[in-house]
Amino acid sequence: MAGRALGGIPTGALAAGLIIILATSACASPGVSSRALSGMAVTPTTTTASAPVTTAAAPATTTKAPPTTSPTTTTTTTEAPPPPTTTLPEPTLPMEPGACIEVVVVSPWNDEGEPTTLFDYVLEPMEPGIGMAAASESCETLDELLPEFLGDEVEVRVAAPDPWDGGPYAVYWLDDAGTEHHVQSFSRTSTQLTAYSGDVIIVRRHDRGLEVVPTCDDDSSRRPLVHERHEMAWWTVYVECLVYDTPGLAERIVGYTDEQMELAADLLPHSSIGTLRHTPIWIDVSFNDPENMAIYMEDIQNPGSVDLPYVNGIRVSVDAIEEELEYEVPEGFAIHELAHAWHCMAYDPCWSATRVMSAYAAAMSDDLYDSVAYLYGDDERAYAATDDAEYFAELSEAWFDSNDYFPFNRTDVLAHDPVGANAIEGSWSRIS
Repeated sequence: MAGRALGGIPTGALAAGLIIILATSACASPGVSSRALSGMAVTPTTTTASAPVTTAAAPATTTKAPPTTSPTTTTTTTEAPPPPTTTLPEPTLPMEPGACIEVVVVSPWNDEGEPTTLFDYVLEPMEPGIGMAAASESCETLDELLPEFLGDEVEVRVAAPDPWDGGPYAVYWLDDAGTEHHVQSFSRTSTQLTAYSGDVIIVRRHDRGLEVVPTCDDDSSRRPLVHERHEMAWWTVYVECLVYDTPGLAERIVGYTDEQMELAADLLPHSSIGTLRHTPIWIDVSFNDPENMAIYMEDIQNPGSVDLPYVNGIRVSVDAIEEELEYEVPEGFAIHELAHAWHCMAYDPCWSATRVMSAYAAAMSDDLYDSVAYLYGDDERAYAATDDAEYFAELSEAWFDSNDYFPFNRTDVLAHDPVGANAIEGSWSRIS
């Protein structure tokens, strides 16, 4: 699984620039350590995102495309727990796409005490003996602010308010001409930045740049990347209006997706729902990958990424759903892709579950998944053997419901891969 490359900052903007330090994990590309060495261009931006492209590069975190033969074997599912009863908090921050949430200035420490801010900022200067604070400024005064480069480098950890509203948020820095530059969009509860004393940092509500309509009744909405909003179980699902161009297709797609989300709500741990409910689902005619039915887009995206509109979202192919519905036992996508979301969102940095990595390495060393039973054909290498992310998602499917590769269910996982069983159980026990 490859990490996303950072958008960059020109060397002429060094005095006022801001970069993101991405923690390196087993599945991420090396981060960029300083503005002066980045050699990357940041495009000045307004408060709204530019129109997204119509295709997205498929990451490794995917649900497999349906098989080409009908299954003849059914699987055992675990008993569903009682429905969640948690009352979810209403958002307290501005929710409009592009809305300014907070402006702070990285300032030398003074004796006036900790500044009051909406987000929590932990500043760690690179040089010892230097104190720094994030001084709050009003969004209304943003037009009057300019950075004052003082030269002291500082690492800044930004944490969203509690209760977390799921984001996503967008971080910008202000140059000495008063132009905002988009640095990163993120959904997790916190992220890490590198800044300089005097920098002006703006946190906005991320603008996905996708058009959402209440219904697709108007023929003018039957365009690529125009979506109809649905609420299914705990999740917001966006269905591309193009599904209404084919008689009966929308009914089949919406019905299937609703069943998938209800299944996830019933079977996944209730303690995970508060985090996972913030992962939107996009059901797209425009997304058609012959290898992947669905993909999870990582919770941090950078300017220029084709996945930026779908940050911390799941994108599902309508064509793949149609193919799957022809089979006796549809495989489904929800538990697998939400397992990817949990694997990313419950760890900082994303995918850094050391117990999962160790269990995967042990399973590969013991050849546990080199040749296993497959519901739709002969024995073959399990999809769980792809990498530690697919290992986690596939075993999560078996743990909570059923999988098309052996181990098929929780009993099989416990018997076949007890180390993996402990890793799965422990990972889903985390409270993000």
